[in-house]
Amino acid sequence: MKTIARNELKDFIDQRKDFLLLDVLSANDYAAEHIEGSFNVPKEDKDFEKKVEKLAGSKSKPIVTYCASTECPASGMA
Repeated sequence: MKTIARNELKDFIDQRKDFLLLDVLSANDYAAEHIEGSFNVPKEDKDFEKKVEKLAGSKSKPIVTYCASTECPASGMA
């Protein structure tokens, strides 16, 4: 796992790189606010891995997870 900075994520988005942007917070948090183009699979979801694999489509596709803030451990745990 590699941590990237906000500006690196912006570069990925601006350059239209092929990656999965994954919000791992609850569906309610996602509905309230999320990054455009991201998908939501809460890390507590019992089928988390299967859903992420399906969204990614390939094990070689980079996945960027995010949550509420730099203090939020959810993305690293996911």
